[in-house]
Amino acid sequence: MESSANDIAIENRVQLLEENRRFIQNSLESALKLGDFQKKINDNCQPEQIFEETEKRIDSLIQFEARAFCLVNQEDSDLVLVFCKPGDLHSYLKDEIEFMIEKRFMAWAIRERRGVTILSQDQKRKFLLHVIATDSQIRGMFIGLFSDPMPRVPDASLQILSIIFRNAANALESLEYQNFITNQRQLLQIEVDQKTREILRYERQLQEAQKLKAIATLAGGIAHEFNNALSAVVGYLELLKLDFSENEKVINDIEYIQPSIQRMSNLTSQLLAYAQGGKYHPQRICMNNFVRDTLPTIQHRFARSIRVDMDLLTDTWPIDADLLQMQMVLAAILTNASEAIDGEGHIRISSQNVFVDDNIAQNTPELSSGRYVSLEI
Repeated sequence: MESSANDIAIENRVQLLEENRRFIQNSLESALKLGDFQKKINDNCQPEQIFEETEKRIDSLIQFEARAFCLVNQEDSDLVLVFCKPGDLHSYLKDEIEFMIEKRFMAWAIRERRGVTILSQDQKRKFLLHVIATDSQIRGMFIGLFSDPMPRVPDASLQILSIIFRNAANALESLEYQNFITNQRQLLQIEVDQKTREILRYERQLQEAQKLKAIATLAGGIAHEFNNALSAVVGYLELLKLDFSENEKVINDIEYIQPSIQRMSNLTSQLLAYAQGGKYHPQRICMNNFVRDTLPTIQHRFARSIRVDMDLLTDTWPIDADLLQMQMVLAAILTNASEAIDGEGHIRISSQNVFVDDNIAQNTPELSSGRYVSLEI
């Protein structure tokens, strides 16, 4: 009989150990399953979604009447209520949280790094506080309101709860790092795009410069050949003037050719200046005098039905400009204007002094502030 009783006791003990082992195994598997937040992190969720997922997993372990999460504000380290369920208890939980902070219950829960049970302000209800933290940083706080009467909570459930909160804190930290890396990647991509656009712009500028260089070389060659031929024409015209100095008709014809020769000479000067990369020769000139002197060399191209009116300011400021360039520009504009007039019409040329202040200069990048003379056609 004694041997049989011992056998039963041993069998019961073995069964109890087996049940404990099975319970521990199931608890560990549950903890691993409930503590995995990787899918949420991969989905680029917000911290509130981590809390929502945590709340669902808590609910499978312990039935709380109400649950709330506070997130630590990284700027001032204050606890901010960001999640509350059910919503109709939001005001009640907010008042209780302020009470817990004032009585330093929150600080106690942070130091413990585990679940602590405290009484409500009226001493009638019980709360579970559990910090949400990694080894290096406090991320938030869980506040759970137990139902009344308070149910029995197994130690294993509280341990699994701690694992869930630890993994939730790691998830929040991983999410922060992932967002930081994503932002840095986006900033880097923006910089890469900017650099790529700059490189493309520089390549286009280089191609344009090479093209302009080739055109300038061609223009220089043409200008020299044209100038050589023009020199021969001028030389022979001078000889004709000597040979027919007493023939008034020939002399008049030669004089009529002279303005055209001058224009061709100016054109070769422009081509040579372009071929030399825009090496112009600015000089101090009066805009009004320039217009009066240049107009007669151009006006013969206009139809007789076109009249030119000048409204030039009496005292314009002197300007620095390349005289040949200015003559070419004025001639081109006036010629285009005359060709655009069908029948009778008139062209009006006016000048005035203009002061460009800083406000105007900001909206007009081509101009710096200062004194200018405006020529309007």
